[in-house]
Amino acid sequence: YGQYLDDVAQAERKRLAEQAPTSPGQHRTNIHNYWQPFAWQRITLLSDFRVLVAAMDPVTHPGPVHDLPYEDVYSKAYGTADNWDNTARGWADGVTTPFARPLANPSSIYIEYFNGTPRVVDVRYPSAMGPTVFGGRRTDVVGIIANRAPGVETRTVTIPAPVGGARFNIVGASIRSGSIPLTLVLKLDDGTSLTLWNRTDLRAPMEDVPVPSGRKLTTLTMWTRSRFYQNDLGCLVIGFSRDPDDVPQRTRDLLYITSTGEDLNTRLLRSSGISRRLQEQRDAYWNWLRSAR
Repeated sequence: YGQYLDDVAQAERKRLAEQAPTSPGQHRTNIHNYWQPFAWQRITLLSDFRVLVAAMDPVTHPGPVHDLPYEDVYSKAYGTADNWDNTARGWADGVTTPFARPLANPSSIYIEYFNGTPRVVDVRYPSAMGPTVFGGRRTDVVGIIANRAPGVETRTVTIPAPVGGARFNIVGASIRSGSIPLTLVLKLDDGTSLTLWNRTDLRAPMEDVPVPSGRKLTTLTMWTRSRFYQNDLGCLVIGFSRDPDDVPQRTRDLLYITSTGEDLNTRLLRSSGISRRLQEQRDAYWNWLRSAR
């Protein structure tokens, strides 16, 4: 079955490859933006399910699987990366997504501004818990991939720690973007938001960044500085990861209703409180199951 899913993805990739750009183009975003919708669909519709199927193989995994290797999903590239300098060239030929699957939420973001937009953005993670770099080592700090250029005003934005057992708590973002990302607002799961930067002298509509179901914002991949805009950040790609520690409430309810005894899921649910209605649903489910024998 896994091979069938792989064949479906490969067939669509082959079809799209016929019209795919061979160069990242002037803005260095052509290849990423062409393949981004396909990657989004491949991961959310096929890869996620394939990961679950593989984890349920009793031969390969005779015991519980605690770390499902879900892939990250990425937004389109916001802004442009025309000024591809030596630092960027040392990483790639065009905009791509080297950062993935952090083990913890960002803890803070250090920013240096010029004219309201950033020249420095350093996203910091707890020690040894940051994202992998091209699938290898982990990094504690993710910055703009470009030659360093200092700003004028400085600010450190603290990201509140997740609560309720979740690993991540940034549920979305809003952005204004033209040739550069003009505004970036992070949305937290408690309904509050954090504005990282907001340049008001340039016009562009605010839009919500699409968020893949079941994932939260975990990485900012930032490429180059714009010489036209005084060395400010040129291009931004937003990454989303699955939160293995954040089980949706409906899923928790179903785990309790169908649990066969005092397993871990049942104990966790009991510790958070069981409503009378949920207990009645559990009783009804098991009464029906016994009567069907």
